[in-house]
Amino acid sequence: MNNKMNKTSVSCILALSAIAIFIITVAFSREGWEGLSDLKWILPLWIVMAIIMIVGFIFAITAIIRERSVLSWICFIVYLLPPIFIFVINPVIEELQYKTRRAAQYDSPQSQKKREKMYEKYNLPDSLDISVKNKFASAEIIDSHYPILSVFNYGNGLWCFLSRDTEPGGDSRLTSFAEMIAFDESVAPLLTTLPAMHYATRKDTKSPWVTGEFTPPPAANEDK
Repeated sequence: MNNKMNKTSVSCILALSAIAIFIITVAFSREGWEGLSDLKWILPLWIVMAIIMIVGFIFAITAIIRERSVLSWICFIVYLLPPIFIFVINPVIEELQYKTRRAAQYDSPQSQKKREKMYEKYNLPDSLDISVKNKFASAEIIDSHYPILSVFNYGNGLWCFLSRDTEPGGDSRLTSFAEMIAFDESVAPLLTTLPAMHYATRKDTKSPWVTGEFTPPPAANEDK
């Protein structure tokens, strides 16, 4: 009986030791889980923890076979949790996080069918990604639905959509071509006809677009 209890006790002690080592390593990392790879001493310590886990797992199996106590089963489950988390739960979490980030990065139309309809309707080239949110629009347009009255093409993929009484560099939000087209389809032709370092402006939504060339402020061209 004592031998059986000793195996269960050893298994529990080793499990607690492994948990303590893991908590210590995470606690000493300033950046949490992702910062562990920067610690020089982490690898030897984790090797020790792996050895403890293997030995403890063997003791847990032995205790289950010989004793079949509730405590031995608890220890056995504790040893199974890390591989389950690493190989099952963590990949699922990463996949969900990736989908969440990707959904946040793109606007509608996200489906291929909707994208194809928009490309076809406005005669947009396939090379133009209309869904990625890497453009800027004034806060008045995004938050208060003010009309788009100025469009700036800075080149290198940098575009800015402005409303009345706003200037580039003011309070802005990330947006996409798709969102701007859905908001006001009259901007669609500008996406393929407005050259870099040019702007398009109008007095109101009923007025035609007037285009022109602009020069960035001197500070934008200076190498600091």
